[in-house]
Amino acid sequence: MANSGKEHCQALKWIFRYLQGTRKLGLTFEQQDGHGRNSNALREFSGPLEGFVDANFAGDLDTRRSTTGYVFNIFSGPISWRSTLQPITALSTTEAEYIGITEAVKEALWLKRLI
Repeated sequence: MANSGKEHCQALKWIFRYLQGTRKLGLTFEQQDGHGRNSNALREFSGPLEGFVDANFAGDLDTRRSTTGYVFNIFSGPISWRSTLQPITALSTTEAEYIGITEAVKEALWLKRLI
């Protein structure tokens, strides 16, 4: 933090207060057997990682850059998501979609290693 100012310190305090207040929140996935008991199925997870991705073409009117968005679900619950401007200006809808798919596939590969 070589060039930090008062606003940076305030933002850092806000982040720490947020983390302190949400420490016990999280996503929990449980699978029950036929008798209502939790099973060990998720400990040996190899299940349904499902992803959706979309991109628009030149949606930012100032820079003409496209926006990519994706979400990945496990058992219909979102575990990873992102919406961002693409780093380059796509020249067609197809190119914008390919750029978006590339970013989503990179995330999917990372998630597959994590799981």
